[in-house]
Amino acid sequence: MYKVFINDKEITFKRSVLEDKITKDDSYEKKIHELSAKLINSKKGLSKNITLISNRPFFAMHAFLKTFKKISAAGGIVSKSKNNDPILMIFRLGKWDLPKGKTEKGENLSQAAIREVREECGIKKLRIIKKLPPTYHLYVLKNEWVVKKTAWFLMNSAYTGTLTPQAEEGIQQVKWVPKTQLKSYLSLSYSSIAHLIRTEILDL
Repeated sequence: MYKVFINDKEITFKRSVLEDKITKDDSYEKKIHELSAKLINSKKGLSKNITLISNRPFFAMHAFLKTFKKISAAGGIVSKSKNNDPILMIFRLGKWDLPKGKTEKGENLSQAAIREVREECGIKKLRIIKKLPPTYHLYVLKNEWVVKKTAWFLMNSAYTGTLTPQAEEGIQQVKWVPKTQLKSYLSLSYSSIAHLIRTEILDL
C-alpha cells in the first residue's frame, strides 16, 4: 500500500484482496488520468480520500506522480534513545511538524537531511540510524501542482544543549516529545507527518 497526500486528504494505491476485481474494464490507468486531469483543472485538491486498486500499486502511484513536477526534500525523525523515545518535533504555521527541507545542489539526501535538522532545530551530534520510507505530498506552487518527495531518515543525537528554532523559517518551537504524548501532537500535525510517525515510531 502506498499513499500520496494532498492537504488533509490522501490517495491510497493498493492491491485488491480479490484478484478478479482488477479487470480491463476497471482500468486504474483510466482512473489515474481522470484524477490527474481533475487536480490540474481545479487547483482545489480533493474533497474526500481516494483509493485506487491495481495489481502493481507502486507503479500505479508513480504513473500518477509523473504528471507533476517533482521537488526533492529530506528530513529526519530524531531521537535520544534506541527505542525512539522521545522524538524531536517543531512547531511552525500552527502545526507540529518534523524538521525537513529542500535538497541543495551538490548534496545527497542524507547530507540534506542532516543539514536541515541542524538548521531548523539548532541540534548537533546527529547520526543517521537508517533510511525510512519517503512521503509524497502534492500542493500548488505558483499556480501549478507539484509533488514533493521527502526522503526520511531515522537519526540519533546525544546533544544535550539548548535547542534553537530557526526563526527565519517560521519555526516557533523545537521540542522533545515523549512517545506517550505523540498521539495528541499528531492531531495538530499534517496527515503525511502523522502517517509517518504512526507507522515508523508508534507501529500503528
